[in-house]
This record gives sequence, structure tokens and C-alpha cells, in this order.
Amino acid sequence: MRPGFKDIQNMMKEHGIVSSTTPGEQEWLWSMARVSRGYGGGDVLECGSLNGATAIVMAASLARYAEDRPDRNAPGRVISVDNYSGHEQNPAHNCFEDNVNLVKEFDLDNYLTFVKGDSIEYINSLSKRSLIMAWLDSWHAYKWLMGELNAVMPKMKRSSMICGHDYSFGQNGVVFAVEDFRKQYQENVVGVGAHLRNWWVIVRHPLTGEGVQ
Repeated sequence: MRPGFKDIQNMMKEHGIVSSTTPGEQEWLWSMARVSRGYGGGDVLECGSLNGATAIVMAASLARYAEDRPDRNAPGRVISVDNYSGHEQNPAHNCFEDNVNLVKEFDLDNYLTFVKGDSIEYINSLSKRSLIMAWLDSWHAYKWLMGELNAVMPKMKRSSMICGHDYSFGQNGVVFAVEDFRKQYQENVVGVGAHLRNWWVIVRHPLTGEGVQ
């Protein structure tokens, strides 16, 4: 049987994987990734890989749910994008090769891909309506996050979720970008709010029906 959430937590500790997210926040990502398989499938995008913790959690969730519910829609995969700028100079941060190695160590070859590159350029290369969830936690500057948000919007399925971290006045770029984006796309946005510790969540046509796409 595929490992559950607590098993994944223990495995990450054994590998020395450190995350800026709390176990409670990771459990929420685990739950949201599971939701995606029951509502039409689609890929999960992460911008900002760091040490791979949140990507592993979401991918392991997809893998476990695929095993638990083979009758549901075919699972997508987690695609985690980072330019890894400066990671080599910071021993606390994984380099690209470190994260790639984790895919095999956690047996997630079919569920997780790490990509080294510019997140906005990568988003622009994706097909329209291919994403069920986007977790944006890379550079928190206003211009950059707005660029990611505007790029990712046409890539989201009609039932989907965009979320991120550090929605607080210590990170004004995040606050202003999310609020401006919410106003810009108010016809498409059903709800927005902080979740858990300084999170922001934008839900497009909430996931309320089996097979909604």
C-alpha cells in the first residue's frame, strides 16, 4: 500500500527535508490534491520548489488516492517549477538534482516532475484548461506574482483552485497582487480568503460536482 500522509511526513524527516510550511499546511495540500482526482483530474502546478517537500506531499497524495480509488478519473501529476537561483550557495536549499533524486526515492515517477526554469515561461507553454490546482509560492514581488497569476488563469480548468502562501502585510507584494488579480477576474472568482497561516485561496467554480471540468 502507498504511504499515507503521516508516513510521508516521517519519510521526509528521515531524508532531512525541511519546509517553510507547517505539517498542518502540508496536510491541507494533501487533501486538496486528493480532491482534484475526483473532479475531472488535471495536473497540479507548483511554482517554487525549494526542498521539494510540498511537491512530494501533493504527489504522494495523488499516488495514494489512485490506489484507494481506481474507479475515479485518471490522476494527473504534480509539476514543480523553480529556477533554483542561489540554491547552490545556500546549504539549506536543495539544488535541482537533489529534488530530481527525491522522485525515485519516494517512488513518485508517475506523479511528480521537477522542472528547472522560469515559472512564467513554463506556465505559458502549458495547454489551456490543463490545471486543476496551482500552488504559487515562488518570488513574492508584486510584479512577479501578478505575472504568474495572469499566466496561469487561462491554464486552469473551470473547476479549479489557485492558492499561495505568505498573504500578510509583511509580504505586501503578495497581498496587493492577489487583491488586484481578484478584482481583475471577479467574474471568474467565486471566493478568496486566507486559509491556515497567512494563505490566500482563489476558487474558480467550486469543486462540487462529479466529473466537473
